[in-house]
Amino acid sequence: MWWREHSTSASGLVEECEAFIDGQAAELAGAWGLPVPGWAWMNLLAHGTEDELRDEATAHPGSDRWRQARAFVAGELVDLMDADRVSLAEFQRGVLMPLELDVMSCRAADQWSPGQWAAGLLGALPERSSRARQ
Repeated sequence: MWWREHSTSASGLVEECEAFIDGQAAELAGAWGLPVPGWAWMNLLAHGTEDELRDEATAHPGSDRWRQARAFVAGELVDLMDADRVSLAEFQRGVLMPLELDVMSCRAADQWSPGQWAAGLLGALPERSSRARQ
């Protein structure tokens, strides 16, 4: 996949695939001591469970701007779920997973700031919650 030089063994490749499917790509890159590509920050949003997104939305990411951005977007998505404006599974399949693949293949995305990344994702939400306007 994207970190071939770090996962040349079968077990490394399996670990990488499992992390992607489970929404843990950013965490795996960090655990391997690699820079986290911008698309990997949306991996949790695209593949995580409702409980994982709720945990992310209430996380205290400290000064890590990427974690702050992901927690904010997760909070917006949770607000929409709570207001019955979006079904997580449908939104993940119909919007977030295809968007994740698009971002993975976009070389310019590697240069996005956390704010640009979050703004792009917020624009994909069907109806923004009041928290984004505050």
